[in-house]
Amino acid sequence: MLQKSDAPHDLSMNFPDFKDYSGFNFHHLKDFTMQYFYNMPLECEILKLVAAKSPMLETLRVELQEDISVEEEFKIYRECKCIPCKRASPSAVIIMGRAKPSS
Repeated sequence: MLQKSDAPHDLSMNFPDFKDYSGFNFHHLKDFTMQYFYNMPLECEILKLVAAKSPMLETLRVELQEDISVEEEFKIYRECKCIPCKRASPSAVIIMGRAKPSS
């Protein structure tokens, strides 16, 4: 599992469009959690890929970065810009929130 310090904030945007993966699916993926979400374009593309290519997906969890401001959090909730309307599993539940504080 990647830790917070492993994810650089200046990743290359050479990530291919998820439509380029027409023969690619996560057939057995039922639960997906992305931690330390900061609303970066690459993170959004990964969520789109998982949502579009996981027909058995039941739960898609997005745990926001701890230092995201309340204003940014509301912006993410309001826009939900990175989660596509068309999903491979229409019954998948999307849960978005702050990560539980570490003890």
